[in-house]
Amino acid sequence: MPLTRDQMADVKLIIKQTTEELLSDDKFLTLISDKIEQKLGIKESQQKTIELEKQIVDLRHAKNKLECDLEKFQQHTRRKSFRIVGMKESHVISVLEQVLKIVFG
Repeated sequence: MPLTRDQMADVKLIIKQTTEELLSDDKFLTLISDKIEQKLGIKESQQKTIELEKQIVDLRHAKNKLECDLEKFQQHTRRKSFRIVGMKESHVISVLEQVLKIVFG
């Protein structure tokens, strides 16, 4: 049964009013957005992103600590080392043996 113009206008008006009421209802909008997020997996993605960002921060802290430790080790090594200048290299006797011979006679 076809609708008259007046009936069509009434149907359009009812649809418009219902839509406006639903879109102004915060509970309805929250329900719809939750459903969309659930279907798209947005919350799970956000949680994974937060976890990955935390891992990145932890790895940066570990990297900085390792760099600090390496610098301390290198400083310690430099303090315990000395340079020997002016001694010729020999294939017969090593530099260490030459130094020990000079130091201990």
